[in-house]
Amino acid sequence: MRRIILGCALVGACDRGAVQIEGDDTDPSAPADTSTPGTTDTSGGGGGGGGGGGGSTADCLAGCAWSSEQVAVFGGGGALFTGFHDADAVLDADGVLRIVTADAISLDVTLYADRPTGFTSALVGKLARAQQGVYVISPDVSLAASASGVTAAFVDTRWRLAEPAGGGWDISEHGTPGGALFTPRNAVGIAPDGALHLFTHTRHRVRTGGEWADGTNPPGFVTDLAFGADGTPWIVTEQLGSFIPRISVQAGSSWRRLDVAGSTLAQVRLAPFPGGDPLAIITREGSSAVQVLTWSGDAWATERLSDSKLDGSSAIALHVGPTGTAHAAFVDDTGGIVYAARPAGGAWSLQDTVAVEANRLWVFEQPDGLPVIVSLEDDVPSARDITVRVVRAAAL
Repeated sequence: MRRIILGCALVGACDRGAVQIEGDDTDPSAPADTSTPGTTDTSGGGGGGGGGGGGSTADCLAGCAWSSEQVAVFGGGGALFTGFHDADAVLDADGVLRIVTADAISLDVTLYADRPTGFTSALVGKLARAQQGVYVISPDVSLAASASGVTAAFVDTRWRLAEPAGGGWDISEHGTPGGALFTPRNAVGIAPDGALHLFTHTRHRVRTGGEWADGTNPPGFVTDLAFGADGTPWIVTEQLGSFIPRISVQAGSSWRRLDVAGSTLAQVRLAPFPGGDPLAIITREGSSAVQVLTWSGDAWATERLSDSKLDGSSAIALHVGPTGTAHAAFVDDTGGIVYAARPAGGAWSLQDTVAVEANRLWVFEQPDGLPVIVSLEDDVPSARDITVRVVRAAAL
């Protein structure tokens, strides 16, 4: 994903209705979990490892108490180019929040799990920053969850897939790109039928029943991935140079582009919808609006979620719970994270959460119905630390 630096200011918790980075290749390793306790900012109440303070999404529609917990800080020390890192987050089949990070300085790919006693961490593997004349500015990491566990995919100078095996990680390689590679991208996802889809830059591989086969190559590098209820992959792609996101759905042996009417898109995130096609949340270049899109079969129906004074770089996230409740999060013009929810058949309700900076966001509905938000702050202009936080909700 592109990482764009934002400046942020304080928000109260009120209701709102071409550089070469060289290094030696390192073999992956997989030590056991070690405890990594977070630190908590109780600016909004609630919190604690393993979930919020009770309640449900319905409670949050009228306003929740919010708190932020620091999960990981990495990259810092003021070293040059430490802003080029990545992360991803999922809620697994057991309702456990999992976060994976890729640190271009330490070369660590680390998986964090939200447990009742706090976050634990495990080293998944090591990045390779230079190999056979290939140099990478920013690694990319993706995470997927299934009934059998979580799967991580990361790309630097190689495309690799990490899967849990015997208390460690089984890491397989899926090709080595040639030439100078400054913007590697990948996406991994597990379809409702259990098929694993791995997108590596402009290549698509599918594993069904333990056997790998080449899929339909995407029309650009994939920045987001979701599945329809029938298992069809939906993707967001960008072209190197233009970086304009476009939505496509697989149609047989090709991809059908689903254009969005209006001005140029700035950011797009997809979210699976139970029993139907994925939803999308977007921002546009030169627009202050956050919009949610629903595919009608012929065109996108658009809902205006917010008229906050946003630029196209605002972080956005979308998730749909098992009963059809949609959850969204975005950073508004004051720099705080805004949470929005819409029950099935209902209207959107918005509220401010906490005053934390964020360049990337993820939002999920936990098993108790309460939302949880994950944020990544890429603080290049100052200390160059990368900070991952969890923002929790609790009923008032």
